[in-house]
Amino acid sequence: MKNLSHLKPVKKYDYIIAGAGAAGLSLLWHILEHEELKKKNILLADRTIQWKREKTWCFWDKSLIPEKKWIEKSWESIEVRDGKQAFVFSGGQRYHCISSRRFRENIFERAHGAETVSILEADVEGFENLGNNAMIKTDKGDFSASHIFQSVHIKPESSRKGSKVFQHFRGFFVESRKEVFNPGMMTLMDFDTDSGTDRCAAFFYVLPFSENRALCEYTLFSDELSPAETYDKALQRYLNSRFGLSEKDFKVDEIEQGVIPMDDTPLAGKLNNRTLSIGTVGGATKPTTGYTFTRIQQHSRNIVKALAENRLPEPYPRSKYRFRLYDHLLIQILKNEPMAGPGIFKQLFRKNKIKDVLLFLDEKSSLADEAKIFASLPWLPFLMALGKSGFGWRVP
Repeated sequence: MKNLSHLKPVKKYDYIIAGAGAAGLSLLWHILEHEELKKKNILLADRTIQWKREKTWCFWDKSLIPEKKWIEKSWESIEVRDGKQAFVFSGGQRYHCISSRRFRENIFERAHGAETVSILEADVEGFENLGNNAMIKTDKGDFSASHIFQSVHIKPESSRKGSKVFQHFRGFFVESRKEVFNPGMMTLMDFDTDSGTDRCAAFFYVLPFSENRALCEYTLFSDELSPAETYDKALQRYLNSRFGLSEKDFKVDEIEQGVIPMDDTPLAGKLNNRTLSIGTVGGATKPTTGYTFTRIQQHSRNIVKALAENRLPEPYPRSKYRFRLYDHLLIQILKNEPMAGPGIFKQLFRKNKIKDVLLFLDEKSSLADEAKIFASLPWLPFLMALGKSGFGWRVP
């Protein structure tokens, strides 16, 4: 692997990957694992390949994960809580977690062993169509390739905008002096109103790695982001009320923080004929959940298959209309009637099997399954959101 950060060559590559995040690195891995494509010359370009803060990616379907050793921890039991009342699901579905540190180290180790991979740390300024090729323009030179895959520039499909609200969170990686965590069970949502805020829909999320170590996150849905102290105070109250931990009983090793735009505005899958958008900017993020990682893996597989067959890779496919409608309605509710959100989530898990809920969230459910799920939810918020959406015709 060659580093081109101090050079200004204009060079032709087979593939350029712009963006060294989850999408770009996943695609690089899939290409390097393909017997024919791994011989292609690849340029990986980004402002920096050093992440300021590590991330945690979670999912429930590990069949799409190419390397099982990326998985740091799995939980057989999943719970949803309403303060002190818990709904526990066991034996039907496992929940998995990947650390971005392990993921990146594994992929860069693989790339370092490949003479065909070059790294460029530079600002990506734009892309140009060159007919059967495309060019990436950076502050350290211009580079062309037969295919460019980018995850750095967002381009809406048209001027038509969807609904948008932010899912924002901050989490503590906690080391406790007491053995208070259950490493066999993760908490998907805990609507602990005593520890959180009453201004918007919010919940706590817990990934216990051992009896003494866990990731505890506080997640909110709102139009505006919150100052760090809002999350921190809520997390401290939660750790005390749920696990009996005072501030002197634990230390925070790392902090995880992020913002996921819950936005159903259609995004352009291509910037030009030879520049394909991938990851979040390519529409791979599920608007109502923020889950992206397994969708990235599926899209990477599809891209590699097309390249191997000498076809133009396709953008990430848009969801079917009915799933776009469901997403649009829920975003409308979280935006306009935020306090209806917790009741919807609680009813969703209280009255349905976890397997059915996860299939629904993965957009793999049938119409009959979806009718059963919606029959279990409070109808008034959805009816009001449906009216505001023009009974579906304004859905992007």
